[in-house]
Parts: sequence; structure tokens; C-alpha cells
Amino acid sequence: MCNVNTSDNSHTTSLKQSCLKMVLWNCRSAIPKQEDISNLLMSIDILVLTETWLSVTTQCTQFNFPGFLVIRDDRTTGRGGGIAFLIRKNIAFVKLTKLPKPHRSLELSGIQITNCDQPFSIISIYKPPDVHLQLYQWESLFQHLNSTGKVIFLGDFNAHNIVWNCDKTDADGSCTLDCIYKYNFILHNLDTKTHIDFRMGKYSNIDLLFSTVDVAQNITHRVDTDPMGS
Repeated sequence: MCNVNTSDNSHTTSLKQSCLKMVLWNCRSAIPKQEDISNLLMSIDILVLTETWLSVTTQCTQFNFPGFLVIRDDRTTGRGGGIAFLIRKNIAFVKLTKLPKPHRSLELSGIQITNCDQPFSIISIYKPPDVHLQLYQWESLFQHLNSTGKVIFLGDFNAHNIVWNCDKTDADGSCTLDCIYKYNFILHNLDTKTHIDFRMGKYSNIDLLFSTVDVAQNITHRVDTDPMGS
């Protein structure tokens, strides 16, 4: 869970609350987990789902929640993947339509929250574990995000690095770390464990929460220990 303070104490915000509660969940198939999703939505403002496994044939009526707008970016070919934002209806936002695509199999989706003192973007990523980006591809992504103002960048990076509590460092993790330093991003969950490999009995930290420096001080976070079947 991530809390974002949306007020700078010097202006009147058009949101009724000054703190947005947001959850990132790598749900690994959203349709059979709709009861869990409904329960989550009772106490939060924005839910970001990765690996929704929804497809273009999934009707809106099959994935609909009262009081929330659903923004989906489904995988158009093959199975798996997919990103969705579930946003409480009192929150004004625009969908970001010009996100970079440094790799054809990399999935990105984003929104910008507009009815608060400090408008900011929330961008989610899903990088499949068998997709590997070169340094220049990671750089093109972070460079673009760094140029778009206040940004929260979160999702399933599938990038391992001992710096953020993984048991190994791979090429994607090394490139991501280089980009954090080069483009001045803050990683908030350095010491958490966000992924459980039940088959191997191993924990890792590949679901990450980054932000630009100018919004970092407004963010608090925690990791729920209940995997909820994902």
C-alpha cells in the first residue's frame, strides 16, 4: 500500500481528502479475484493491478466495480500480462497516451491525477520475466518519465538487484540501478519482499515503487504479507 499526500498546505485542494491511498497488486488473473478486489476497494482510492490476464474479449461488464472507473491496458496477443487502474470516481484524471515503448513486449500504462494541489502521474509497468532490456532501453524509459513532472513509477519490474533486497543482481537490475542514479529517482521499498516463489520457497523484491524526488517526501508505503492467492 502507498499513501500519497496531495496537499502542499498552501492551496485548497479540490479532493475531499488530502491523502490518497493506493495499492499495487500483481494479481495473476483478475477475474477470479473480483471479491478480493472489491474488499480492497472499500478502503482505498486507487488500485493498480499487474498481470490482470484480461483480454480484448473481456467485456467491461465482466470487470466493473461500483464507485470506481476502470482503465485497462490488456495484452492484445497471447495470454497473460495486462495492467489496470481502478480509480475512485471523485478523483479527476487523464489517461497518459504517449508513454515510450522501448521493447515490444514491455507493458506500460499511466494516468495523471489532476484535481489536487500538486498534479502527478502514476505509471505502472509489467516486464515479463523472459524479456530483457538493454541499458539504452531502460534509459529511454527513465529519461522520458523524468521529463514529465511529478511521477510515481511502480509495478512488476522483474529486475533483481541485491541493493533492493534480492539474492542476486541480474542485467535488468543493474541497468535499473544505473538509471535511478542517472535520472534522480527514489526507490521507496529497498528492504521489502514482494514476491514469493512457492515452488522454490524463495522470496524476492521485484515489485518496486519509484518516484521522482519532488514527490518522494509525500509518499509512505508498506507491504501486505497476505499474497491473496497470487
